[in-house]
Amino acid sequence: MSTAINESLLSTSELEQLQARTLDLFPRWRRAAASPYIGPWRSAYRGHGLELADLRPYQTGDDIRHMDWRATARSGKPTTKVFLEERQRNVHIVVDRGPTMYFGTRRELKATSAARIAAICAFAALAGGDEISGTIFETDEQRFARTRSLDGVLQLLRAVGAPLPVPDGKRQQTLAPRRLLHHLNRALEHLSIVILISDFLWLEEELVAALAQLEEHHDVAAFRVIDPAEEALVDVGRIRITSPLSGATTVIDTSDVELRSEYARIMAQRADERRRIMLRAGIRLTDVYTNRDPFTTLANAFRQ
Repeated sequence: MSTAINESLLSTSELEQLQARTLDLFPRWRRAAASPYIGPWRSAYRGHGLELADLRPYQTGDDIRHMDWRATARSGKPTTKVFLEERQRNVHIVVDRGPTMYFGTRRELKATSAARIAAICAFAALAGGDEISGTIFETDEQRFARTRSLDGVLQLLRAVGAPLPVPDGKRQQTLAPRRLLHHLNRALEHLSIVILISDFLWLEEELVAALAQLEEHHDVAAFRVIDPAEEALVDVGRIRITSPLSGATTVIDTSDVELRSEYARIMAQRADERRRIMLRAGIRLTDVYTNRDPFTTLANAFRQ
């Protein structure tokens, strides 16, 4: 059984620095929707209107004034109204903390980079007056209810940056992305902002329909976390590699020119496949490297 490393991916002081830098670099996120720098979603400032957009199951924290009592009586389940215009939109941050995210050869682990991206998005959304909720998926899922408080956001971010389990060399339980996407499609409020943060090594063609359904009802932004060694091998001689999923260990000779060339070709091909899957689903995919400043990458992505 895995044990925990007694070191968080992000310390309290690092979270404070990320919050300060986010508010300093992205001040326009707090302005009206007319700003061209509002983030990856269509509108950063929406208000409760009179036009009914959808009905969905009641969730804790919903305004009881928006209950649809007729629908509740018909279905026997509490049902609430969702209006076309909402001043606070729900920003739902999904973070992958699966075994493949434990990898890192430059600066930090992919899981740490994912935690930084989540923190930047959460602090920006909080400053913009949006509600924030989240899902963390490892071998199981952790779900965090909507909040507009800093304490609530920090609860999510501390979980995202919690110590990782120590690999024990045994086969790890694989993630269940289909189940995750099914949950998001079923449970999220209509027109939520969904931010997916992962290396997307689990992405397959069979998930296109579920991803397209998510994009159809929500604003979706996907950030793919990459370590440079996942694109090209550096000549450092013979190295031992252990699979984070199967626990299998192999030794490769990185001084082999043909091996490095074939590796780069295969990894580029797989990256192209993931981009095509996201493109078919209508979702913009942004690459974030572990050895680069995430603020620069996110700022460029939000300006597109």
